[in-house]
Amino acid sequence: MANGSSAPKNPRAWEALTPSLSQWILDAVSAMGFSRMTPVQASAIPLFMGNKDVVVEAVTGSGKTMSFLIPVVEKLLRLDSAVKQHHVGAIIVSPTRYD
Repeated sequence: MANGSSAPKNPRAWEALTPSLSQWILDAVSAMGFSRMTPVQASAIPLFMGNKDVVVEAVTGSGKTMSFLIPVVEKLLRLDSAVKQHHVGAIIVSPTRYD
């Protein structure tokens, strides 16, 4: 852009999330080859991070699993103290289907 101003952030860049993800998470997604979020992730992760209930219906490969796992791990990393032995940090209930 002119006058030395920087270009706006890509809204699907991991670094564009608010609140921002920890460096550990950013390094992990980069190491796994995920250079930017899918549309599902860009929509759902900020809601999860804002403590909102989220329901997503999308095709296989759309990024649904990472849409809830990243916020779960991020929230566990941000706890004031570690989860105590025999305490639960998160519960994930996932339906399965039989073909």
